[in-house]
Amino acid sequence: MSSPSPEARELALLLVRKAEGDESILDRLLDDADVPDDVLGFHAQQAIEKRLKAVLASTASITIERTASAISPLFWSITGSIFRRSRADRGADAVGGRRAV
Repeated sequence: MSSPSPEARELALLLVRKAEGDESILDRLLDDADVPDDVLGFHAQQAIEKRLKAVLASTASITIERTASAISPLFWSITGSIFRRSRADRGADAVGGRRAV
């Protein structure tokens, strides 16, 4: 297998940096019970998608296009239940994302 082009490597590094930005936002928002689950899920999905694209971009035989992600629907179905459980474990209401009293 041949090495990725300099452009592909640059794209992969850019995608990793952008994923790290989404992860940083997610880290800041994760413990805030007022942040809706869909906002957390969005940033988690974006970070994972960008990291996957970075891996694909760094593979010489794969070209990344700017299109809507085919993995998004599957990701949302998986992460929705994860965030609901996570928030419930932290004392937040699983549906509304509010802390139980």
